[in-house]
Amino acid sequence: MVLYDPGPPNGTRYELEKGKVSGGASAGGSHVGNMQKPGAAVTINVDGMKGGEFEAVVGFASGSGAKCALLVNGVEQEDLPFPRLPNWAMKKAARLKVTLKPGINKIEVRNIGRTGVNLDYLDLRALK
Repeated sequence: MVLYDPGPPNGTRYELEKGKVSGGASAGGSHVGNMQKPGAAVTINVDGMKGGEFEAVVGFASGSGAKCALLVNGVEQEDLPFPRLPNWAMKKAARLKVTLKPGINKIEVRNIGRTGVNLDYLDLRALK
């Protein structure tokens, strides 16, 4: 996972607050919050097009730091150790690679720690 400052959409942007929240997470306004409970999660359906490897970018803010898992179609792909930022207003983006099947895929970001993160968006871009 690589961290950097957020930028304009890189590929197809999915607003995570439009996804399905569970485990105590809440969606409203411009992000998914209340992710501090273990198991709090957001799930969103994405288009894997023809399938293959994709760059995934997750926009976030965390004044406490948080550890989440990224799952694709129910299979854990990678842990997302979101670092503690100076305040909750500061936003960063985390970049990683995922493999998607052709067509619709279910991507979930689930808290596996006990601290919170606000989740904003997921960008997906097919890698050649």
